[in-house]
Amino acid sequence: MDRLRLRVEQFRTVEDLALLPILERDQIQRDPEYFLSTAPAKLPHRTERSSGSTGVPVTVFWDWASWLRTLARRERATLTVRRLAGRRNHRATLIAVLPVAMEGISMLRDGTLIPARLRPIQQRLSSLDPPELNIERMNEFRPDVVVAFGSYVDACFRYLEAYPRDFHRPKAIVYASDALPEPTRRRVVEGFGIPVVAGYQAVEAHPIAFGCGRGSSMHVNIDINPVRIVGRSDESLAVDETGDIIVSNLENRASVILNYRIGDLAALLSERCSCGRTLPLLSRIQGRRGDWFELTGGVSIPPQEIEIELTPETEIMRWQLVQVAPDLIRVSLLCRPSCDKEALRLRLEARLVRVFRGLARVETQFVDRFGQSPSGKFHAFVPLSRR
Repeated sequence: MDRLRLRVEQFRTVEDLALLPILERDQIQRDPEYFLSTAPAKLPHRTERSSGSTGVPVTVFWDWASWLRTLARRERATLTVRRLAGRRNHRATLIAVLPVAMEGISMLRDGTLIPARLRPIQQRLSSLDPPELNIERMNEFRPDVVVAFGSYVDACFRYLEAYPRDFHRPKAIVYASDALPEPTRRRVVEGFGIPVVAGYQAVEAHPIAFGCGRGSSMHVNIDINPVRIVGRSDESLAVDETGDIIVSNLENRASVILNYRIGDLAALLSERCSCGRTLPLLSRIQGRRGDWFELTGGVSIPPQEIEIELTPETEIMRWQLVQVAPDLIRVSLLCRPSCDKEALRLRLEARLVRVFRGLARVETQFVDRFGQSPSGKFHAFVPLSRR
């Protein structure tokens, strides 16, 4: 503040936070204690760390009072899920990394006074187990709501489409932590008749936005985690323009995280939601800047351009693209048994070479299964910078 000649009196609205320099992820990674507030001194706090799926984990300190208040903030999203489930103490299946998720569940149980009769009846499954195994377990439990990573939801429904079988259809699916491809979301909603609700949060700022089940956009919690969108030169973008999400955590009193580039790409939307809420809408997360493939000559290819070529291929159950070298992309495909693999390989390689502007070769391999990362997330796009 002193170095930039900024005074507290200059910050009267959320828009004034743009006067601050943009805080980058690697700054917090290098020295998280630097951002620990000194007012009040020795504020009791808990330490949270991100999964590290994008590289080095981020460490954030939360004061206990703020951490507990975020539970109340989540009621905005919880009300939507409860409405879809039809009852408060619904049956919910949580598919996550165990026992990592259990730590958070235990904290919620022990740190709050919510009566047991008002809590969901939970089934806890591991995202490290294959979809077919967890589908059988859910058929036995018969949940009202399923909560999972977006990539795991995608894997489950691609499996069900490839291998049709009896499947207990929950009343709602909630996904967070990583992306659910938009074509899959539409197939789940339209083909299976299951509402899909998105959640957007991070260690740095807990409930940033939440879905209401009406489309793929999310409502922004602007009173606690306001966001703005900036372009590649850090200029503020107009509504409906896609760029980097900049979030300010106004809740946490331990780590001071303001004007922070969280790493995801999205747009603030001009439209209003049919659900009646007046909170601004954020588009679905459209990937991370770190997922772009950097090719020779400074050419950058976003994952969305690649998805356009892969999504129409209904024989593909799951894909992963790994940049082995600046001029070499390895494509791994998990396909239906009926797939003509050679014809698919020739078709895709020709199209992807065009997507990569002829600057990279494409090699295709077919696999029987993909493994999950230690965080439980699945990375469909792995550029050279991520390896």
